[in-house]
Amino acid sequence: MFWEKTNSNLHQSVIRAVAWSQDGKWIATGSYDKKVKLWDAKLREVVFTWDFHTDLLEAVDFSRDGRYLATAAADASAAIIDLKTGLVYRRLWGHADDLMWCVFSPDNQRIVTASLDHTAKVWDIDTGRVILTLGGHNNYLNSATWSPDGNYIATSGDDSRVVIWNANTGEEIAELAGHQGHINSVVWSSDDMNLIATGAHDGRVVIWNPFTQELLGECTGHKSAIKRLALSPNGKYLLSGSYDRTIKLWNLETHQCLHTIEGYHKWENSLAWDPTSQYMICGSFGESFRMFNPFNGEEVATPMGKTHGVNVVKLSPDNQRVFVGGDDFVLRVFDRESGEVMLEKLVHESLVQGLAISPNQEMIATTSYDGTLRIFQMSNLELIQAIVAHDGIVNSVAWSPDSKRVATAGYDGDLKVWYVATGANIATMVDGTGYKCKAVVWVNNELFSGYNSGYIRIWDATTWGLKEQIKMHDSLINSIDVTLDGRHVVTVSRDLSVRVFDVESRERFIFKEQAHRKSIKSVAFSPDKRYILTGSYDNTAILWDFQTGEKVLHVKHHQSGIAYVTWSQDSREFFTGSWDAQVGRWDLEGNMIGIYHNTICRNLESTEFLVKQLQG
Repeated sequence: MFWEKTNSNLHQSVIRAVAWSQDGKWIATGSYDKKVKLWDAKLREVVFTWDFHTDLLEAVDFSRDGRYLATAAADASAAIIDLKTGLVYRRLWGHADDLMWCVFSPDNQRIVTASLDHTAKVWDIDTGRVILTLGGHNNYLNSATWSPDGNYIATSGDDSRVVIWNANTGEEIAELAGHQGHINSVVWSSDDMNLIATGAHDGRVVIWNPFTQELLGECTGHKSAIKRLALSPNGKYLLSGSYDRTIKLWNLETHQCLHTIEGYHKWENSLAWDPTSQYMICGSFGESFRMFNPFNGEEVATPMGKTHGVNVVKLSPDNQRVFVGGDDFVLRVFDRESGEVMLEKLVHESLVQGLAISPNQEMIATTSYDGTLRIFQMSNLELIQAIVAHDGIVNSVAWSPDSKRVATAGYDGDLKVWYVATGANIATMVDGTGYKCKAVVWVNNELFSGYNSGYIRIWDATTWGLKEQIKMHDSLINSIDVTLDGRHVVTVSRDLSVRVFDVESRERFIFKEQAHRKSIKSVAFSPDKRYILTGSYDNTAILWDFQTGEKVLHVKHHQSGIAYVTWSQDSREFFTGSWDAQVGRWDLEGNMIGIYHNTICRNLESTEFLVKQLQG
């Protein structure tokens, strides 16, 4: 290999993908910072970094002979890197949407990719051309795997199906049906043609014979959706990572759980075994992967620091303070003018995902990937309530107009309402379709919730009954906002459009198609209702005139996607929060007039201490 070992920068955002080479020497990671890194597995040092992808990394895989590294990303492309030269050997274009998975064939001659465009593609490595397109699914694909002889491929997706394909002809051979909800992972035993494992949104890990469709067994014990599976190279063990924030080790013969890694408090994005079947690595919300002995749960290497990407930003009602929550589990309060940190507190056990200020201007509610809702005094961040709200990620939070209740939107698909004073659950509105609840806003006496199905649901905030459901988008809804007068609701989606719902007339209209080049992550009405502000994975924010639909400003400063946009209360300034760990402050001329750095916190109280303090 031609490169020298260097102290390259560590990842700056979520590590989404991990892989371990067959010879055990190298580990590859892919991140939401759009970078791929190669690590010396023994020294745990970065030896090379590639940054040619233009969107989030979703998967990495080593060829069996160790010559190539494959990558798959949300920029709708895959790549094959020649590890002898460090150069990109092939760039694979042909999918119409994000790639979610890539894996080499056992003979190192082909690669299969799985995409949100509902297809999988088989590519010839030498030519970079598509050999087969597998189009039997009717929803997003999440995973793919090869049979040990390379003659078959299994794919899984959001249509609750696993399809077995002839890898030489593209013929559909069989279908495995039995899961409820999205099937997030499928793996084929490396030494047993007749064994496949699947993990799904229903929390089940199922073992199948792929050719007879016989259910061979089930591994039960997770309390939430299964995110990722990994079969050991020796064919004896299975790892499962779940949104319940645990990793379980299973005996494949008995289907018994041998060990559970708990207390990690981070959503496991990916899993991989070492070639000896003795150790495992997983992606995390940190600068580096983490390494464990799965048989006893001991961490093999000292964990590195957290990343500091920004996920949510809010301004205080007096416009003097900027509240920022991010990947490092911390809520920071910045002085708006000086940019100095006034207050910071470790508020969750995983990244801060949602933040809302109560209408009476006295409290702040935060939600997290740790499954909890927490409520604080706005003045000093003193903890008021700590509530285990959902099984898995809590995506969004909204206050009732009287500041006595809060609603939470969960990755488990539920919308829940809570009393602030007691922490009691008032109501649970179940979607029932397996779709994830992504966002919620409280509009007068109604709750609007958005889902990754593209629908919004409107609920009566007195009876909690479903009043209407409306298809707003052709893909998942990322964010919802409402005007101060409660007249209009705006939604944005990964389908790149901005759409508006008139609350009085109950009419939906398309505000802007193709508003950004990549998925739109956040949207906010200006308080004076003159503008709509959007922030995207394309690293830019756009200001739109609400009356005319015309683009007013298009600003770019951030080096990573924009996760959140918000306004000052006087509508004279807007703010952009990014995974590059910065918050930008802008005027209406498009000038950046301030930057807030989501920097490292020190000597913060643990959330465990905060909860015990509340309980005692």
